[in-house]
Amino acid sequence: MVRLLIASALLASLLLATIPQVHADNYQNIINNGNIAYDLLIYDSYDNMAAGNYLSNLTVFYKESPFPDITLTGSILGIPQEDLKSIIEMPSISHFRLSYQNISALMKNGRIEMNGWTISYGGKGIFQLSDGRFVEGIDVTISFASGSKSAMYDPSTGLLIMENFYISSQQGNVYVFFLEISSYGPVSGTKLPVEKLTILELFSFLIIALAAYSIFNRNKYRVL
Repeated sequence: MVRLLIASALLASLLLATIPQVHADNYQNIINNGNIAYDLLIYDSYDNMAAGNYLSNLTVFYKESPFPDITLTGSILGIPQEDLKSIIEMPSISHFRLSYQNISALMKNGRIEMNGWTISYGGKGIFQLSDGRFVEGIDVTISFASGSKSAMYDPSTGLLIMENFYISSQQGNVYVFFLEISSYGPVSGTKLPVEKLTILELFSFLIIALAAYSIFNRNKYRVL
């Protein structure tokens, strides 16, 4: 198992070289003056997530001006809209974009302490957008109280590329959240040959299989 992980990591490192870096200057006006769109898929289990059977497909818009905020289009039965917004923002609305200083400190030290929450660096990774393109980012774990989110950031713009977590309501319902930046958002990517996709899918599966989530207690929901 250890050898497989090492081999997968080496292969992924080689493949990362084929993916272009994002140039932050090209998208600064979009980030500062416009809304960044994210696709949010909500499932009732990881099995249904793997099968693509989602309960709800929403759009999340993140903006920084005049102050950081998100708006939602769509809803899901069982979670009030205000609670849904709060869950997505956890642990803070500021986690949608990290500063250049945050990114530099994270990659240098492997960990940064924010205001009551922590981001731990997990190395470079690759993520497939909904249009099939691959982008390079940095994998992190966002830890707050006793809960966590698995996420990826664009190292050039500091934007959140994706995050994955699940919650349990007081009624015992489980919801799996998968948030990803829209394919037309301010990130660049590339198509890869089919033979490389198989390797990437295996590597992604190993990362997901090894990810662990702890329980976070809050008033109405627990983020796991």
